[in-house]
Amino acid sequence: MLMRRLAILSILALGSLACNSLWGLNIQQGALPNKRLFAVEFPNGLSFYARHDRINSASMQRYQSGPYLVTEMVIDIADSDVLLRVYHTELMTTQRITERTPDEVPGAIRPDVPDAVQKLIDRGRKGTDRLATGDMVVKDYPTSTHAKTVEFRVSQKEELENFYQRFISIFTGQDSPAGDDDANATRITLAGTIFTLQ
Repeated sequence: MLMRRLAILSILALGSLACNSLWGLNIQQGALPNKRLFAVEFPNGLSFYARHDRINSASMQRYQSGPYLVTEMVIDIADSDVLLRVYHTELMTTQRITERTPDEVPGAIRPDVPDAVQKLIDRGRKGTDRLATGDMVVKDYPTSTHAKTVEFRVSQKEELENFYQRFISIFTGQDSPAGDDDANATRITLAGTIFTLQ
């Protein structure tokens, strides 16, 4: 009976670790001594610090850039030339490219790829994309339009989406650890808060 309970606890612990690594977001409210600041920290010692009372806007968008689909979060800081840009890229599938091709293009240019072949192509692209750049930002000067941005690339779109949802919830004053129905609940603020992404 004891062994069975230990096995169940081990499975639950592993499931918890898997879930944390999937979303990869840790929020530490009030962790910075200077409460005028907030921070976003990334692996390998990379980070962004700014005054939380100077945030003009925070936005999320999705767009195509060449062969990539980009999911991007941008935080604009007042009185600063710098934007914070956190993004995820994924190579477009042949199916997505075909869907985005105008209807008037002849069928010979719009290839139909068998599903089994497409799965192999997609798996190869994901591996190649990850090996080529990892989480590193790629800038191509002088054609890059991001000369005045601080950029970070994350490997999991779900992690970025989770970060954006939590950041907006705190930024707009909607995040409360005890729930909305508790009159004594202290709202989480950006003051001194560190967001750590994996």
